[in-house]
Amino acid sequence: MNFSRKRLGQSGQRLGQTYFCPVLTAEDKSCRRLFHRMASTVDVVMQSCDRKARVTVSMREDGDLDVSIESDCDVVRGYGERLKKITAMDVYDFENSIINKNEIRGQLTTTCLVPIAVYNAAFLEMGMMTESLARKKGKNSIQFVFPDS
Repeated sequence: MNFSRKRLGQSGQRLGQTYFCPVLTAEDKSCRRLFHRMASTVDVVMQSCDRKARVTVSMREDGDLDVSIESDCDVVRGYGERLKKITAMDVYDFENSIINKNEIRGQLTTTCLVPIAVYNAAFLEMGMMTESLARKKGKNSIQFVFPDS
């Protein structure tokens, strides 16, 4: 991936901030921001199974991302043990991402929100989602809808 500088509001960034934004090529797999936060964290509350998780993603010097997952669920903790590092391509390419691989997911149900939380934390860490948007909105949610009885 080649890096080009974007400035003054391009790609939703705030005025005056400069980011290295990726232009994908096959030979490079890194993505990094010029001004970098320590880590990006997303909390998951799965009310349907009464479990919680905290996903933290941090950018490494080489452009890959470290993933840390804490949870009160044994299955999610196992997933976290198998998913310690991801690449920018894992974030961009949903279909082929290691985040979704069966051997990494293990016994996670398809309804578990933790893998999606990994994407959200990575998007924030990579500057693909602005911090101001995340702060303003605060959370995403899924609601079950039932027709009136």
